[in-house]
Amino acid sequence: ATLTSTSTARRRIAAQLEDLGGYPEMVDVRRRHGFPRSVTIRSVDLDGADPTALAETAKALRSCSYGRFVDVLHVGLAGYSDRNDWAPTLRALAQAPNPERIRELHFDHYESTECEISWATMGDLSGLFAPFTGLEVLHLKSGAGGTLGELHLPSLRRFVRESGGLSAEEIASIMNATWPALEHLEIWTGDPNYGAASTVAALRAVFDRARFPALRHLGIVNSTWVEDVIDALAASKLLPQLHSLDLSKGIFARRG
Repeated sequence: ATLTSTSTARRRIAAQLEDLGGYPEMVDVRRRHGFPRSVTIRSVDLDGADPTALAETAKALRSCSYGRFVDVLHVGLAGYSDRNDWAPTLRALAQAPNPERIRELHFDHYESTECEISWATMGDLSGLFAPFTGLEVLHLKSGAGGTLGELHLPSLRRFVRESGGLSAEEIASIMNATWPALEHLEIWTGDPNYGAASTVAALRAVFDRARFPALRHLGIVNSTWVEDVIDALAASKLLPQLHSLDLSKGIFARRG
């Protein structure tokens, strides 16, 4: 009886996935033991894309009965360059059933052939992460032109903010975030010519061991002031607890 029930459930899920074929934004579905677990969505026509179209796909995905099995979501661009706005998509996911069951959110599914990272905005995401209490991985890839707001993510273990120019406001959101379980923190600070508006002083909180008790990996990546990071980190209380350190893509100019 259990085998029959499982087989029936899989056929029903497969049928619902086919029904969602009407949404061209859904580009990839990965299954585990026959059930969908990871889904990738993106806008097909970036030039004429309406950011709400991607949000509708996300809503349809999470509202289907099989949506409870999908706990990993990769999201591509909702629009080209400064027309990209992930806020409608994140809001749709937050308002859909069981947002607390989503374990991973990756807003990163695009290449430079589609849009340069420094061109892509992300929108105002303030207050939209609160329902994702079970979120363990959050990856955001975009340039300047967006707001993180207050971050309270008690289950988050890995955070990656990939950027060509990170604003001082975003760094403040990251430094003031509440995520006691965080093990992996990776911040791409970028270049002032692409919107980066911060200094190593803005990262002072990350070098305070008490703020990140579980941190094992630190990445200060794509930074024009990585030499100053080395000085601050060498004298910090955080360094002894790290297992790995990533200072790649930075500029070593003054001291080589």
